[in-house]
Amino acid sequence: MTIIAAKRDGKCCAVGGDSGGFDGDLVVLGTEPKVWKIGSTLFGGCGTWRSIEVAKKSGITDPFKLRDYMAEQQHLPDEWSVLVVTPKSIHEIAEDFSVVTYRDSYCAIGSGSSVAYGALVHSVSDPKIAVQQALKATERHSITCRAPFVVLTIGNPAPVVVA
Repeated sequence: MTIIAAKRDGKCCAVGGDSGGFDGDLVVLGTEPKVWKIGSTLFGGCGTWRSIEVAKKSGITDPFKLRDYMAEQQHLPDEWSVLVVTPKSIHEIAEDFSVVTYRDSYCAIGSGSSVAYGALVHSVSDPKIAVQQALKATERHSITCRAPFVVLTIGNPAPVVVA
């Protein structure tokens, strides 16, 4: 149970995640971030810590190659998902090893994704600010997301043009 939120604008991207670990009604705060960066690609994982660890340690940035790598791993638990985010694309790799490329410039995965989507669809254009706002909204309205949040970015946001 978690929240991973991402937004891109063609020149910049951001991904953020919470720090909560949940087991029934028990909540613990993890020290290992659920989001990470490899080169010019950002990632966020939800589900089990094991699936996040395997994806992170792979060092693979291509979503299709990462999917193939994850499929080769033995003993991966059920219910996991990984976002692969660049300024120009957002992909999700799911536990069934499908890869979805999102048309929208934002995405959220995890148990708090409904709240985060609501915040992202009407968010500001700056990806970092939009992700921060989505994470705060999700923590406020979902019992399965906990601060502290980690937000990573790549690039500079596109300038806002006011007519």
